Amino acid sequence: MAGVWSSGGDLTSATRGLAGAGTKSAGLSFGGYNSDYVATTEEYGGSSWSSGGALATARTTLAGAGTQSAGLSFGGTTITHSPVTEEYNGTAWSSGGNLAVARASLGGCGTQSAGLKFGGDSPASAVTEEYNGTAWSSGGALSTAVWGNAGAGTQSAGLSFGGFVSGNVTTTEEYNGTAWSGGGALSTARRQLAGAGTQSSGLSSSGYAGTYSEVTEEYNGTAWSSGGNLAVARRTPAGCGASNAEALCFGGYNGDGDTATTEEYELPPPEMTIQTKARIEHPDRLKTIQSKARIEKAGVINDVQVRADIKKFGQNKTIQSKAAIEQQGINKSIQSKARIETGDLSKIVNAKAKIEASLTKTIQSKATVKQFDTVKTIQSKATVEQQNIDQSIQSKARVESGGLAKTIQTKGRVEQSGVSTTVQAKARVKDEDLIKTVQSKARVGTGDLAKTIQSKGAVKQSDVTKTIQSKARVGTGDLAKTVTAKARVEDEDLLQTIQTKGRVEQAGIAKTVQAKARVESPGVGKTIQGKANIWAFPAGYVKMRSEDVNDIKSLNDNRIT
Repeated sequence: MAGVWSSGGDLTSATRGLAGAGTKSAGLSFGGYNSDYVATTEEYGGSSWSSGGALATARTTLAGAGTQSAGLSFGGTTITHSPVTEEYNGTAWSSGGNLAVARASLGGCGTQSAGLKFGGDSPASAVTEEYNGTAWSSGGALSTAVWGNAGAGTQSAGLSFGGFVSGNVTTTEEYNGTAWSGGGALSTARRQLAGAGTQSSGLSSSGYAGTYSEVTEEYNGTAWSSGGNLAVARRTPAGCGASNAEALCFGGYNGDGDTATTEEYELPPPEMTIQTKARIEHPDRLKTIQSKARIEKAGVINDVQVRADIKKFGQNKTIQSKAAIEQQGINKSIQSKARIETGDLSKIVNAKAKIEASLTKTIQSKATVKQFDTVKTIQSKATVEQQNIDQSIQSKARVESGGLAKTIQTKGRVEQSGVSTTVQAKARVKDEDLIKTVQSKARVGTGDLAKTIQSKGAVKQSDVTKTIQSKARVGTGDLAKTVTAKARVEDEDLLQTIQTKGRVEQAGIAKTVQAKARVESPGVGKTIQGKANIWAFPAGYVKMRSEDVNDIKSLNDNRIT
């Protein structure tokens, strides 16, 4: 015996992409989207919703588990996918351990201390994680990676169904606490649906199957069977409930906008079951009975009204006839009354037949028009939605493809131009800097070298001149004359040798200084000083007194300089 949906109290705010937990009489709604990501929490008391404590992190397409007083929220998206987990104590949310893999549009079930997360995007995932009340750990992977799936059951007896792989799927998988295995397939493939119940008493409702879906299916642990359809077709709602005999479906998007509609699912009472069965098994007979009842009811009402009119009319005529009888006689009054009553009765019978025929045609016509309009409306809506979806996908693909191509080309041109300009600029700068450096270095080096040589030459010449003058002043004029005379008298050849050697050495020093200046300008000063202090006489020539030798060295220094 399939359940049926009935109206419940609307959410305070119309919301899609929300999550749920709890039961039909104590439900919990949290998160979602309605013009922006929301942190709203609402609690259901069996007939209406009231505000609860807000989530710490606003997000949509998240999953839920647990009860109204011990809820669990995990995953979702806030522009980027979120690993956030939060725990509800019936009043406020607090932080729990984060998911290992951030996911949105995922399936979930279980309790606050034993939660189960599976599937999600993007891309489509087969990852399963188990929660112990503190942290998440890896569980057995789904057989098929999927997103937009729904869940039901517990951590050790979970159920995953529906979703999207390369298209909407009917896949159902059952979890035993360690691994997933195949279950009975849904009758209608769809994604972004709501789930409730357990592994052996599951409920799937709503979703997107090319159009917004009102389909409901019940699971018995082996196969799915049809349940009563939702009054409002929608996608991305939330669901909760203990079994497929009592559940809630609330929120979502119905094609025209976000909805606050809440519907309650339960088994019908016996009378309703009989009536429903009668309508399903004998729709034509039921229509005949209903039509006949309406016709008979209309006929009875009309007959009563006609009889009342006749009686009233007869009474009036009777009074009038009585007056006429008194005036014209009893016979004329009776004849007149007979004619009037016979004529009126004939008219009443004919009118009644026409009314009944007209009523039958009206009912048939109305039924035909309504059925025709309903079919046309459904077909038209499906065609429009399909065309809109196809056009949106094609348009988006063209825009994204065109934009990507232009972006890549533009980026390539900009990068190529930038690289070329940078290389040329760097080459020009580097060449110009190199030329300037070489020129500057050459100017500085040459200028410094010239200045150094000139300066050293001038200083040295000045020092030598001062030394000779000083020595001449300090020493006696006689000593200078004696030394000079003695040099000429004793060894004219020695003097010539010294002079020759001095000239040779002076020429060598000059060449050395020039060569050194060209090779290493910083060492010019030291070279000049060092070479000027060179004194080299062959050992055989040093035969005079030390005073004479010193005088001759001073004289030779003067020559060299």
